[in-house]
Amino acid sequence: MHTAYNGIEALDLLKGNNKIPIPDIIVLDLNMPKMNGGEFLTELRKDNTFNNVKIFIMTTSNDDRDRSRGSEFGVTGYIIKPLNFNENTKRNVSMDNFMHFQIMKMVGGQLN
Repeated sequence: MHTAYNGIEALDLLKGNNKIPIPDIIVLDLNMPKMNGGEFLTELRKDNTFNNVKIFIMTTSNDDRDRSRGSEFGVTGYIIKPLNFNENTKRNVSMDNFMHFQIMKMVGGQLN
């Protein structure tokens, strides 16, 4: 497992001189400093080498526009923070949003 603290560091890990092997999964925060998640995805999707990498967005944003943009980038899942597995109330919200995103992908449109 490798960690990057912003999109620039992440791209450097994936494409730089000391690059890591192509990962199976990337967990991405939309609100990273220096290069945010959307900018990172724009750069990553320009390189076909990473087409098969599963990307999960984990963010505090519950905005439908962010979900739609994630879908445009072909992300695998969208998980709303905060995740708190000690409190069942927050766990349900996160899982509901994740399932909502997956169903939207399957039906190819917006759900209300």
